[in-house]
Amino acid sequence: METSMNSVESSQLTDTHTTKSTILLIDNDIASYFLVYEILTEYGIEVIHARCGIEGVELFKVYPSIQLVITELLLPQLNGFDVLNEIKKLRSDIPVITQTANVMNNMKQTCLDAGFDEFIPKPFDISYFVSVVNMYIQSKLSVEFKSI
Repeated sequence: METSMNSVESSQLTDTHTTKSTILLIDNDIASYFLVYEILTEYGIEVIHARCGIEGVELFKVYPSIQLVITELLLPQLNGFDVLNEIKKLRSDIPVITQTANVMNNMKQTCLDAGFDEFIPKPFDISYFVSVVNMYIQSKLSVEFKSI
């Protein structure tokens, strides 16, 4: 795993885990995909991408190593709420986060009531996004500083 960072006095950032985390991102907006991909791969996370809800559910079935699902609400073929329901039928313990620009009419509460574990509005703050992802795959993103 390649880690880029500025020099830190006599310290080295070291990943404390060797198991690679896998996240399924379901989003038909390619710019959003590239942003999330760039952020998460910096932490050594594998990102599996689906452009529609049906493809997302099918990929979830094929990759049992997926530890977290991040989905847009407004998707072709199967919307984010239906994706949530289908994925939770397959594995009720999997955390599912919605990341959407649809922030009108108390959408956050609607999503949380529907069973999403988190709601991240677009555009999102990168540090907030990373902290939310970290909550759900915490042991996989934890890093520590070690003296040289």
